Formats: sequence, C-alpha cells, structure tokens
Amino acid sequence: MILNNTRLADTAFFFLFLFVFPSFASADTVQLPETGQTISYYAGDDGDIRSGVPWPNPRFSSGGTGCRTDNLTGLTWAQNGNLPTGATTWEQALAYIVTLNDGAGICGHTDWRLPNANELATLINVNELNSATWLNAAGQGFSSVQTAIYWTSTTDADLTSRAWTVKMSEGDISEYNKTSSNIYMIPVRGTTSGPAPVPATGQTVPYSGTGGEDGDLKMGVPLPSTRFQVNGDGTATDALTGLVWLQNATVMPTRDPGWDADGTTNDGAVTWQHALDYIAKLNAEEYLGHNDWRLPNRNELRSLVNYESYSTTYFASLVTGYGFSNIQPNHYWSSTTRANNTGDVWTLNIWGDTIWPAGKTVPRYVWPVRSIRGIQVSPRSFNYGGVYEGDTKVQTFTVYNEGSADVAISSLSYGLAAYAALDDHCSGALLGPLETCTFDLAFKPLNTGGYGSLFILSDDTNRPSLEVLLGGDILTCSLQRDQGVQITNGQCAPDPTNCDTIQSAYDSATAADTIRVRMITFSAPNNFNLGKTITLEGGYDCSFAASTYYSTIGQLTITSGEVTISNIIIQ
Repeated sequence: MILNNTRLADTAFFFLFLFVFPSFASADTVQLPETGQTISYYAGDDGDIRSGVPWPNPRFSSGGTGCRTDNLTGLTWAQNGNLPTGATTWEQALAYIVTLNDGAGICGHTDWRLPNANELATLINVNELNSATWLNAAGQGFSSVQTAIYWTSTTDADLTSRAWTVKMSEGDISEYNKTSSNIYMIPVRGTTSGPAPVPATGQTVPYSGTGGEDGDLKMGVPLPSTRFQVNGDGTATDALTGLVWLQNATVMPTRDPGWDADGTTNDGAVTWQHALDYIAKLNAEEYLGHNDWRLPNRNELRSLVNYESYSTTYFASLVTGYGFSNIQPNHYWSSTTRANNTGDVWTLNIWGDTIWPAGKTVPRYVWPVRSIRGIQVSPRSFNYGGVYEGDTKVQTFTVYNEGSADVAISSLSYGLAAYAALDDHCSGALLGPLETCTFDLAFKPLNTGGYGSLFILSDDTNRPSLEVLLGGDILTCSLQRDQGVQITNGQCAPDPTNCDTIQSAYDSATAADTIRVRMITFSAPNNFNLGKTITLEGGYDCSFAASTYYSTIGQLTITSGEVTISNIIIQ
C-alpha cells in the first residue's frame, strides 16, 4: 500500500505492497500491441482473435502536471490536445515545438517533438466510436483532443510537399499538403519502451531543413537491415515483428482457382466475410503445415509499411530482395472493423500506404499471416532503478500464450544473486491459447547492482527459452540505518535529531511534529497510541533535504490521534 497525503485516524491496520516501475525497451523484435478491438463481428476477425500485446490497465498515467504517460509504449504526451490554441500548418507545428522547448516546456521537460506516424497512430483505439472522445475521458486523462486531423513529423516520400496525418476521431492515416492550416498537433517526448515499443517509420531523410522532423530524429525501435528471413517453405518471417507472411501475397487464385467468385472472377479480391472464410479454409487444410493463419489486424497490416520510400518502390523491393510475389497495388483487408460504421473494415492501400476504411462487401485482397510466437511476457525487459542496499523492489511479470497450441512452462532460470522469484504461478503451468500466468520478481541488491537476464523455459517449439532483460543499481548512503528517522521538534536519545526507529520518533514527538523517514525499509511494527497529531513523511534522501521517493515501513496500527502520511509504503 502506498500512501500520499493521506490522513488516518483511530484504529487502522495495513499490510502488503506491490509497486510497478517503468521499463525500458528490449533489443529484440517489437511486440505489436492489440488494436483495442474487443467486439467480434465475424469468426476469425480482430475482436475474436485479439492478436498482440494486451493493453495495460490503466492505459495512461500521470507524467507530471500537464502530461500523460502511455503505459503501453512508454511515450509521454502533452495532456492538452489543442496546443497551440487552434490548427496550424506543418511548418508552424514544427516551429511551435522549438518555441516550447526554448521556453518552460511542459511538466518540467524541454525535449518535446512532433510525433512520427507510428507514434501518433498508437493513440487510436479502434474499439471506440471516437478516439478523441475516448482520450478526453476521465480514464485516459487528456483534454481538448479535437475530433479532427493531426500532424505527424513524417513526410510523404512520394510527394514531399505533403506529410502524414492521423484522424483522431476514427483513425484514418493519410497524407495532406504541408500548407494545410486546418490540422492540429499534440507534442510527445521520451524514448519508447514498455510492453509494446513503437518501431521507427524507416524515414531517414529530412525534408524541411528546420530540424525536428521524422527524418532528423528517427525515433522508435530501428528497423532491421535485413527485414525478412526467407524460410524456404513459401513464407518469410519479419525480423521486426516476428510475424510470418506468405510470400505469395495473393495466393488464392493460384492455390484455389475458381474459389473467388466475387467481382472479377479469380483475381483474388473477395468480400471481407469471404476473406475470413478463406483463412478458415487454409487452417482446416493445414496449409504449409499450420492451422493458425489469420487475416492480419490493422496494426499487423500497417507494420509492413516503410515510410522511407514510395510505397510501390518499397513493396517491389520485397519481391526482388525476399522472394515475395503477387503484391497487388491495391487495398488489402485487415481483420479490424471500423467501430463507428461496422459495415466498413480498415484496409491498407499498397499503392499509397494509406490506412482507409472500405465497405465489407467491396472485393479486396487477402494476405494471410501467422505468428511463430507461442508464449510472450510483459514487460519484456525491466529496470528497477536504484535500490538501497538491503531493500527490495518487486515487479510483476505476466506470461501469456499468443499461439494456437498449449504451452507447458517448466521453470524460471536466472543466475543473479540479487533477484528472487516470489508468488510464482508460471513454473509448472500449462497455458492454453490466450491464457496467462504471473510471477513476481524481487530485486534486493547486496554488494552490487544486477544486470542480466531471466529465462522462461517451456516446450514452446518456437521460443523454448524466452529472455527477459533485467537491470538495477545499488544505492549507498553515508548515514546509518539508525540515523534514518528525523523529527522536527521532539528529541530522541542519545541524538536529539536522529532516531533509531519510527516508533521511537513517534514516542518522542510533540504535537504537530513531522517525522521524516529516509528512503529505506524499517520492517519493525509500529503502534501509534499516544493520541498525537503528527505528520509522517517518507522518501527522503541521505541528507533529509528532499523527499523524492518512498520509504517502506512495517505494520502500522493507529489506536488514537491523527496521522497525515505521504510517500510511505506500509508492508
């Protein structure tokens, strides 16, 4: 239990604590997040399968006054979605970022930027009728996000007088002339991390000459230099996402001639329902030895886009470089329905990289995908930060089975003395498809910090040893533990200022005293029973100059008096 500015009186009893710290990005392939769609409109669609990393709850948390941090991607956003007041051109948006950073910034930070196309797209929740309304709701905590189009810092490589935009109401991703003055902006900062780090767009060339655009900053997880691994069985694995794609991007006419009777017969373009029916056919017949093919969701389909070059040039490179074939310069189906018009589905236009809704009855193309992954873990990597010697921090990890077969987890393997698994529900667990388990991992530094890996061992044929990167540092202090409590007016013996324990500080305190506690652990139980009105503050640094963190104390019982508590974790 963490208490901040909490007033407690009379009888109270507290125990148990779990605190979660931000994670950092792994050097592995990115794990694409779920789209947010939870409603299924047809068997095998996005709402049915829900492929991807589950969203954390809450999705957003406070990043300081005026900021919201995305717990899915690690990015921090301006809370106000209407900065500066009203719409701007693209160049004005970039100029505003410069002014913002040259001034006071937002929530104490002056490293803001205009988000690139991949970053801005993460704010879309396709399960909602209007993502702007969703973001402005109390649960997400934004304000003044407009039901309008927003700029990204990513230029359209085909026509560099245009830039990519995201429609914050519905999620359309398209390009607009940079001189358009009716488009809004929302600043972002930070390095992507968390369970679903955002990949870079691929754009490396700047076009404005003023700085601050996508080609200058290149934010996100870098794209692999060798993007696909050719598997030799008619598939290729994306080294960025781990997804396995058919190399034949329009397999239907060659594998099943005559099956397509929609529109132009046997061209491979079918209605959305027939696209899902065809995926079911491939699975029933275990095409290429697998029965877990799916129609890609919106995020998966969009992951194929590289904003560095014109779309047809890039997709042509997949043909020459990785053996892909029959990539149509047209729209491909995703499995994701448009929430505010369920007769539409999100599609990718290979000809122009746009994400656009299309009617479910209009024939489009089908590009099957599957995931080689079975088990996943969130977070994939974690940094505990600084911990005082002898103290402990705990993080909960969730393991989930994203594959189509059962996975038996045998054990957790780690050789770092500073770590210990607690409350382990994963070792020995059998996870069916979409099932999860959790374990807590404690970091208790002894002589040094701890950087290394934990491995989740299982019978998953694709990833029998799933690695989790770990890190943490040891903090030392010149003060001893028996000097770790201070009171403002009362006196302790033998040192009038510093007390041995919290209980002795309380016993020696006078009315309206403040008891200050360093950011270490005092595990002894405490009984406040003398009817005093005091303040108990934790998280102080070695010199008691500032409270910047939390202190952990043992069981606390209050039988009389009144105590105002802040920055205290009660075990």
